Amino acid sequence: SQEKTNLQDVYREFGIDPVKGEEMAERHGIVDLPTSARFLRSILQSLQAGYHPWLKGPAGTGKTKLASFASELLGAKVYVDTLTPQTDEGQLKGELKPTVITLADGTEKLGFKQVPSGLVNALRDQSELVTCILDEAAFAKPDVLEELNSLLDRDGGIWIVDDHGKAEFLSRPEGFRLILASNTYGYSGVSLQSDALRSRTQEIFMGFEFKPEEIAQILAEARIQLRKEYLQSIGHILHET
Repeated sequence: SQEKTNLQDVYREFGIDPVKGEEMAERHGIVDLPTSARFLRSILQSLQAGYHPWLKGPAGTGKTKLASFASELLGAKVYVDTLTPQTDEGQLKGELKPTVITLADGTEKLGFKQVPSGLVNALRDQSELVTCILDEAAFAKPDVLEELNSLLDRDGGIWIVDDHGKAEFLSRPEGFRLILASNTYGYSGVSLQSDALRSRTQEIFMGFEFKPEEIAQILAEARIQLRKEYLQSIGHILHET
């Protein structure tokens, strides 16, 4: 039943070492709750089946945190980036940053270097399983949505420009998974979502389904963590004095 679902059940279902799972859960700040376990199961199922999950729901339901946790449980290399209303197609792929360039004669001059985005780094990663989590996807502009739609198309990929101005096509590797996370439509500044992109992702709705006893457990865990951090801070101050 849903009430009895917990993280240990999910670990067993997917053949994950429970000790390793517990260590990762603690590192990610995941509280063992039936609702969180159900959300985690849905994300793991989607990733294992080769889908690209689009996590949707109100703020505070742990979408990005659970996406990263699920990715690491499956042994994936994880890249995370955040979209904003200002993110355009170019910034989706990286940005130019000032740098010092050393010339052939040893002299230096100020120039610019293309710094790749998390998405580009993920596409270049040849690991068996790679996930790229794009948070706040509901803020994405139409040109960004179209670029992501092309990426997830059959034999898809994206075009980028390297430091020398040369165009390069990055094909989507077989082990690449895109994970989008967005707050429920209706928040201020949220854009309309692309039906084409939606058709190429698997939508997972993560509503605020936590029961009163689960919320109480979350608050209790938060108080314990705050107490630990407070004691660590006091210990550090006493050590310094």
